[in-house]
Amino acid sequence: MIKTVTKRSFKGFEEPKVGLRFRAEFDGVERICVITTNKGRMITVDGNHPLAGKTLNFDLKVKSVRPVVRTD
Repeated sequence: MIKTVTKRSFKGFEEPKVGLRFRAEFDGVERICVITTNKGRMITVDGNHPLAGKTLNFDLKVKSVRPVVRTD
């Protein structure tokens, strides 16, 4: 969900800055997006979740277990 658009797409902003977060419709769904690059007349916008593509580690504790009940 990364798209490159022209600066004209950001009417009303003095200078769209890298890191700016905003709401936008992205492929028909409203998402929170962030500007990742601003070069010349083009701006790259990322509509992915901030944790997308990152390795997530979870620390879990099993509190209880139950026996399997077969129904066949």
